[in-house]
Parts: sequence; structure tokens; C-alpha cells
Amino acid sequence: MHPDPEPYGGYHTRPSSASTKIVIGVAAAAGIVIAWWIISGIDSFRPYPGTKLRNLLANAPEVHPIVATDELCNVPDCDPCHGHKPDCIEGWRTDVGSYLQFRSTGSAEYWATVLGDDGRRDGNVVLDMHATNLTFDQRRYAIDMLFTSRDWS
Repeated sequence: MHPDPEPYGGYHTRPSSASTKIVIGVAAAAGIVIAWWIISGIDSFRPYPGTKLRNLLANAPEVHPIVATDELCNVPDCDPCHGHKPDCIEGWRTDVGSYLQFRSTGSAEYWATVLGDDGRRDGNVVLDMHATNLTFDQRRYAIDMLFTSRDWS
């Protein structure tokens, strides 16, 4: 008896190495995406939450930025809060207003709305100008500082 020249029998062939590599590649990519999603959900793997605000104000020493997180973010008896405790994570007082960074864009949007004309928002950062008496140029500078990454053209 001679060995069968087609060990898998006629039309039945084993899977090609190319299709095996594709399946392994897709599985590996899915694993990486899932791992990244899990890790990005853990706060300890995220950059310091105030990085955006801290970098924004580091480039503007002329407005005398002072860290005031305790004063601006901890509102013990907030009458206009209506049960919405601010989830402010960083606050800076400057000559042109206070800059506040929130955990979420939703909270930032809420506080910018509460501030009305005296508030501006870019993502999760709010500019609070309600306690200031700014000239047009100062107000414009404060807003330009908030929107440094925006192209207005």
C-alpha cells in the first residue's frame, strides 16, 4: 500500500498559514484595544487631570495665575448649585478671571451656563469672569487664552 499523496483527502486542505495569521492578528489587535480601554478607565494611568489648565496658565505669567483649587472648587453652601455639587478638579485665579477645570465636559457646560455672559467654556475648562471688571482688551485676552488651540478662521 502506497501512502496517500493527499493526506487530507482530495478537496479537503488544511487552512493556509495566511488565514491563520489574519485570525491571530485580529485577535491580538482586539486584545490590545480591550487592554487600552481598561487601562484608560483607571485614573492612576491617566495624566494628572490639571495638565491642560496648568500648561495653559504657565504661558501667561502676565495675568499672575495663582492656584486656588480649594477656594474655587470646594463650594460648601452653594445657593445656585441646586444640588449639583461641582466636580471641579483644579482652579486658578488670575487678573482676568478664574479658570476652572472639571472632570467632565458636562459639568463644565453646566457651570458655564450658570455663569451666563460671564462664563466661557472650552472642553472641560471654564473661564469665570463674573467677579471681574475687565476692559474689552482684557476680556478678549482672557478668552483668547482659554481658546489657544482654536483656529478662528
